[in-house]
Amino acid sequence: MTLACLILISSWMFVTGKLQISFLHINTPPTIIPDDPAKLYYSVPLNQMISKPIIVYVYYSNGTPFSAGREFNTTATIDSYAVLPSGEINKKDTWADSGGKLCQKSAWWLDYPERYNRHLAKTRCHTPHSSILMESQIFNGRVIFDWIYHEHTIVPPSRRLFRIEIPDHKIFIDTSLISVTKPAHRLVISQQPPLKVVANSDFDVEVEIRDEDECFLDIERSTRLSSDRKFITFQRLTSEEEKRILPVVFTKNFTVLPQTLFNLQPEKTTTNLYSELKNKVTNVVEVPISCPLLNGLSILALDISKRRIFSGPHSNSHLSIHTVPTNICLSKDYSTNMSEGKIHLLVSICEVVNSVKLIIIPNGKIYAAYTTPVFRIIGTITIGHFGDLRFSGDGREIDSHINSFIRFAINDVNNGIIVPELRKKGMKFFLKSYNIPNEKSATYRKLEDLKTISTNIRLVISSIPANVAKDFCPLLVKFMIPFISTIDSTREFLDKDVYPFYNSISWSEEEFYNSVFQSAKDRFWTDIVILRYYDINLTALFYSVAIKYNIDLRNEFVFGAVKDLKPKNLYDRMLKKKLEAVKKTNLKVIFLFAPFHIQPFVFREAYLMNVSSLHGFQWVLMKKYAREFPFENHSVCNKKLECTLAFTGTYLIDSTYNVSGYQTDSWKRVLNYYFKEDRVLYKGGRVRYRSFEIGALMGLGYDAVHLYAKTLSILVNKRLTISGTKVNWLLRKTTIHGLTDKVALNAYGDRIGYFGYLAQVYPIPRWPYLPKSKVITYVKCIKRSEDGIQLEIPYESKILPHNKTAELVAFPISKAHNTRTYISLSGMVGLDTQKMMPKEGEEWPPTIFIRTESIVPPYYCANACGEKLKDPSNINIFEGGICRPDNKCECFEGFSGKRCHTVQCYCVHGLCTNDGSCICKPGYTGPSCRTAICEDCHFGVCVKPGVCECNTLAYFGENCDMHISTIIFPILFGAFLLIGILYFMGGITSSKTKNIMYQQWMIDWNNVIVPGKLGIVGQPTGIINKSVSVYRWDDQDWYVKKINSKTIPPDDKRIISDMVKLTKTRHCNLIQYGGCCLTYPNVSLFVEIADKGSVADVLANDTFETGWEFGFSFLKDICCGMEFLHDNSEIKTHGRLKSSNCLVDKRWTVRLSGFDTVNTASRMQSSSYALHIQVSESTAAILDSLGGYKLECRGKREVRGRGVMTTYWLWGKDSFMKELPDISLAVPLSEHKFK
Repeated sequence: MTLACLILISSWMFVTGKLQISFLHINTPPTIIPDDPAKLYYSVPLNQMISKPIIVYVYYSNGTPFSAGREFNTTATIDSYAVLPSGEINKKDTWADSGGKLCQKSAWWLDYPERYNRHLAKTRCHTPHSSILMESQIFNGRVIFDWIYHEHTIVPPSRRLFRIEIPDHKIFIDTSLISVTKPAHRLVISQQPPLKVVANSDFDVEVEIRDEDECFLDIERSTRLSSDRKFITFQRLTSEEEKRILPVVFTKNFTVLPQTLFNLQPEKTTTNLYSELKNKVTNVVEVPISCPLLNGLSILALDISKRRIFSGPHSNSHLSIHTVPTNICLSKDYSTNMSEGKIHLLVSICEVVNSVKLIIIPNGKIYAAYTTPVFRIIGTITIGHFGDLRFSGDGREIDSHINSFIRFAINDVNNGIIVPELRKKGMKFFLKSYNIPNEKSATYRKLEDLKTISTNIRLVISSIPANVAKDFCPLLVKFMIPFISTIDSTREFLDKDVYPFYNSISWSEEEFYNSVFQSAKDRFWTDIVILRYYDINLTALFYSVAIKYNIDLRNEFVFGAVKDLKPKNLYDRMLKKKLEAVKKTNLKVIFLFAPFHIQPFVFREAYLMNVSSLHGFQWVLMKKYAREFPFENHSVCNKKLECTLAFTGTYLIDSTYNVSGYQTDSWKRVLNYYFKEDRVLYKGGRVRYRSFEIGALMGLGYDAVHLYAKTLSILVNKRLTISGTKVNWLLRKTTIHGLTDKVALNAYGDRIGYFGYLAQVYPIPRWPYLPKSKVITYVKCIKRSEDGIQLEIPYESKILPHNKTAELVAFPISKAHNTRTYISLSGMVGLDTQKMMPKEGEEWPPTIFIRTESIVPPYYCANACGEKLKDPSNINIFEGGICRPDNKCECFEGFSGKRCHTVQCYCVHGLCTNDGSCICKPGYTGPSCRTAICEDCHFGVCVKPGVCECNTLAYFGENCDMHISTIIFPILFGAFLLIGILYFMGGITSSKTKNIMYQQWMIDWNNVIVPGKLGIVGQPTGIINKSVSVYRWDDQDWYVKKINSKTIPPDDKRIISDMVKLTKTRHCNLIQYGGCCLTYPNVSLFVEIADKGSVADVLANDTFETGWEFGFSFLKDICCGMEFLHDNSEIKTHGRLKSSNCLVDKRWTVRLSGFDTVNTASRMQSSSYALHIQVSESTAAILDSLGGYKLECRGKREVRGRGVMTTYWLWGKDSFMKELPDISLAVPLSEHKFK
């Protein structure tokens, strides 16, 4: 193999010649490095990428481009070399040896144009002259090296060149010399912005990029600089990805002045739209009543320079709107506040006016007002109908008749027959029909005609299939036009984010499949065969709903195209393989999906292969395939046994609508239009009576207009603008009773509920050639509520005698049938009226009624899975197990064997016999020897022989015969006795604890050593020298703070609480309280002595200099003490912080004192009156010494927590002349009710 490849390569080289390479002259460094910085594509600063690629052509000597596929994986490499002044390559490349690298950031594995995508770029590097170099593929004879750069912290000392080499052929080529220059180092602002600039106005700021030598790198000013060069340069300098961001620089501060509003002007789009829509003769635009003017007026706030005001107070101007003439009805739901100098004004006129214009005034500034052009408000609302109107409507295509029913509804609205409120407002509907064929190519041609739809269409009603409507729906979404479909809603429109304006008043595909598979589940059809034609694709919704109801659809068979359906070209058993595969599944329920012209062929083949109803198979057709059954035995169905006879009992399932048998007043009125001889009001050809489902489809067009008219009347009556969004939202909130019964949509735009039918193929009499009406029998009406409850109600029978229902009288010939029980209503549904009617022998009026019927099972086994059936309603569930479609049994627990006939023996504590019974071991009994035997187990369970386990807490013992009360009473007595002893001991301990607690802070004055003279506080340094009363107690000197009070009761809980808090409060920056003496005349507080006096004393002493560090130490101590008081103590506040209360100890640490005074103040306040000031005796003495204060002795008062104290009223000051309230108006604060 290798030799053959070498011979092939050698022969190829002989033909093509030697391999050669050359540069593309515009993609290689020039021979001389340019002086113009704009042309320095390759000689760039260090760490900066080249801005032009290096491209090398690879070709053979005969000119044939090299192809890598011919020589396997031949690649090219690139390297960087230092060059000496002589022009020779320097073999000692010190720059590379010091860590320099050649790097590339590119998508080097791709050719152009994909290579241009910078998001795909990756970075790679190599050390020059190493064994591993950067490689590149050869694309169509080209080697491309782009976005190359030299990476290092040191600039190369000499010039360099690139060498491109193809190692496999040992050929290379060198570029001209390049220079790697110094990189950018910093930014310098060369021109500062002006001190004041106006918002949204241009101003200049110039920034220079400089290298380490302060040389200016001019990359932006040059007009010849290429855009890619600018991009890559600034990217390298500013991009976070490159990790080489230059230091940030800031301009000087400058002021941005807000713009001043000059006037309002419409946006250009609004002006253009008005010019486009205005009448060329009258120069007036006609707008429907309550519809937004021009679909919204886009208004801009401009300054005197005609620039938009994006910021500032005028950018959010409040608008007021006036009409000319005045007193014209305006909608009341428009926004009046601009945002960033713009507003999209959705305003409408809610009455018909021949001529009107608006004056829009911002913030009351009339000079800046904008006056709109003239509008003419008309009452006409245009509705568009999209349908396939090419046919007359006398066949299966009924779009022309739907168009007629839409016209009937519009006629009734305009005449005030339905929704008369619109006529009173002067509103009229107008229909514009669009003939859109039922094919995509024609739809695309029609899209060009629909571009003006936004200007005159307010609603679109569609009767074309969803796959065609899907193409123009984006256009409707763009212009926010509500869309109502009258045909089945498919899965394609379930994504309401893509089609938010799509609504359907027909039953949705999902609701139909919910009904079908709910019916299948109720009939035990858990396994179903799918047989479909090759060009019919079932939607994903079909399968997902089947999974939802646990229906197995794994057996699906697709048969190919039948090209020639002429009977002479058909031969028997063409579908033999497919139908034999169906028979092998052993399943009896077949869902067929085949078009009209294929069905006779399929049924003929199924009969010949013994897969017809005569052979026990239940065929099911649905929707249009059910309507296309060969009822008249056309084509090959007329050979041998006709299809209607061979497939008697076939299910036909379809949706329909309750049209009340066309007997309502609305139907009679509309049908009068429909059958009248004057054909002006509607399209359509030959008029004939239609069946209920066809008539309902036409009635849906009428109901679509009715629902829309009802929605508009609500908006108009509330003076709201008729916008697409509001109409679409309200359509889903509105309910009408139309031609097709109740019409209401859910939040997603789908019709609520479901109404369908189940029919059977049942020719009466059993003749081969009968009309459809004699072949199809309507069996049941299917109603499904919004919450998923489904009822099947029998139809009235046309078979004599009357007043009997058409029970499932036609069955496939099967070995056995299931019996189904289901919930229904008593009575039956009339075929002509579609209304409930009484049935003989059943309750009336209708109530919940249980019915039974016989149905074909989904499959059955050749042999039973046990002795007998477990459930008569399902022949596949036996006493021993369940029959599965593959004729195998799945046994229940306790049964085994191929047919689940063997009863399994489970002897837990014994031995099995041949007949399946157990011989138990001693101590056990029961069929499975599970039950243990105990002689006497009164209130328990025997778990082992002789072992009784009590099953209740009330009994215990070996035989569970001892009641717990026999021991509970002694235990309770002992517990109560123990609790009493503990309580007594706790009382004694509590008393001792209280005494100890009192002893901790309560001081006996007899134990205090009174000084013979005043003590001196301070050092002999002369810093502080102050005389204070120093007492000795508990072997420690204390400052005693006397309180003028009588003896305070020692059992006062409030006093105890306060003193415990004070004595417990310990911190290095708080003064310590030793205790309190409560006996008169020595009621006093014992406070720790601070040797240095207070901060006030220190600051007042000129002989001591306090520097910043000393003062900062004081401040820190004060803050620490306050933090502890507020956050970590029970006192929570100081109440009287001042420099004299900040004491200094001998270590020059500040200790806070006086933090008990707030408690005294609060106690004084609690015993005062409202609007009065009560002060203590010490405070009164201070005020009296100051002079000028009016004081009155109140006498001795009980102050909470302080005992009996002498208090004073403070009435004011000599200079205070305002009279105080009378004392009779005052009440104690405890009785005052603050509001």
